[in-house]
Amino acid sequence: MPRDARSELRRLVQTAAAGAGSEAAFFSGLQEAGVLVRLRHSERQPDQVTGYAVATREGRTASGHPVWFSGGKLAADLTLPKLRARWQSGSPAVSGRDLSEQTARAYLRTVLREAAGQARTPAEFVQHLEREGLVVRLRQSETNPGEITGYAVALPDHLDTDGQLQWFSGGKLAADLSWPALWRALRGGVPRPPPPELTTEERKAIYRDATRAAEFATAEIRRNTVVDPHRAQDACWAAADMLRSAALATGNRHLDQAADAYDRAARAPYGRIPRPTPAGMRLRGIARVLATTRAGDAGFMLQLAAALVTLIEAITDLHRLHRRQPQADAARTAATLIRRTTAEHPEPPWLLQTPEAEKPRAIASNALPDVPEVAPVRAELPQGWRPPFTASPPIRRAPDPTPRRRSPTR
Repeated sequence: MPRDARSELRRLVQTAAAGAGSEAAFFSGLQEAGVLVRLRHSERQPDQVTGYAVATREGRTASGHPVWFSGGKLAADLTLPKLRARWQSGSPAVSGRDLSEQTARAYLRTVLREAAGQARTPAEFVQHLEREGLVVRLRQSETNPGEITGYAVALPDHLDTDGQLQWFSGGKLAADLSWPALWRALRGGVPRPPPPELTTEERKAIYRDATRAAEFATAEIRRNTVVDPHRAQDACWAAADMLRSAALATGNRHLDQAADAYDRAARAPYGRIPRPTPAGMRLRGIARVLATTRAGDAGFMLQLAAALVTLIEAITDLHRLHRRQPQADAARTAATLIRRTTAEHPEPPWLLQTPEAEKPRAIASNALPDVPEVAPVRAELPQGWRPPFTASPPIRRAPDPTPRRRSPTR
C-alpha cells in the first residue's frame, strides 16, 4: 500500500532518528535520504536552532513550492526538543558494554570511514569521531611534540580482560584508515578506495548482539509489566528504533510494514518522553549499529526476527493488561507482519538445529557424575495375601455455633 507524503516523511524521519547519535548526524541522515530540510532559528539568538521542517521533492503545491511538515506534525516525539532529550540523556550513543569485539570493530570501522569521507582537515576528522560518541586518543611525535603520528579509538564501556578500555588503532581496523593514509587522502594526494563490505563473521556478530538486546528487553518488560509499568515504557519506545533500523539494514518489506504498524504502540501517552532505562538504551545502541553498518542479510536476521516477535508480544501483553487496546492491537499487527519474514526466507544450515553439546540438557547431564543403572526390585507377595482391613474412625460433626431459633410458644 503506497504511503502519502506525511506517512513517508514520518518513516524517513524516524529512520534517521533511530540511526543518529547526535543532532548533526540526524540532519545528515535526512539529507542522505533525499529529504528537504528547513531549519528554524531563534529570533533572539540567530545561531541557535529551535526547530525544523521536512518535505519531499515530489510533494509540491499548485505554485510549485514544497509542502513542509514540522517534526511535531509528523509525530509527538519527533519535535527537536524531544529528539535532543533522546540524544542528551547522559548515556553514550553506542555503548560497548554488551557488544562483541567483532561488532565493535565493524561499527568503529564504519564510523571512521564516514568521518574520513566528510572531514576536510584532521581537526574535523577528530571532531566528527567525538561527536559520534567515540573515545579518541592521539599519539604525539617524540621528536616533534606538536605533530600527530597516530591515533586510536574505543567505544565507551567496551573493556578488555583487565577492565581497561579496548583501543583499536586506525591501521588495525583497515589499512586505509591509518594516520598516514588519512593524511594523504585529506591532502588530496591519493584517491579514496570504495569501502569494503562486512565479513560474514561480523554480520553474524551484529545480529547475534541485536538478538541478545531484544531478549534482554523482553525480560525487562515481562518483569516490569506488573511491578513498574512506567519503567517498561522506555523499552517499548526503543523497540520502534530497532524495527526501523532492522528494516533499513535488511530492506525487508515486512519489517518496514511492521515498523509502520507498531508506530502507535511505541509512543507514550501525550507524547511524553520515558525515563531512560538500560533495556531501552541497549536497544537504541544496537539499532544505531544496524543503521550505521547496514549489515543486511536475510539469512542472518531470522533469529533476530524471532526475538523481535517475542519482544512485541510482551509489549502487547503490557498494553492489554493496562487497558490500552488500540496500542495492543497495533503491536499485535506488527508481530504478525514480522512472522512473515521467517516464512519467506528458509533458515541457513547453521540455524537449523543446536549442536547436542550446546543444549542445556546435555550441559546439565555432563556436569553430573556417572551413576550406575540399578535394576528394579520386585517384591514377591504370598498367594492370597490381602491388605489388612482398618476401620475408619466415625465422622463427628462439629457443633453448630449458631443457636437454633425456638418456635414461638402459645
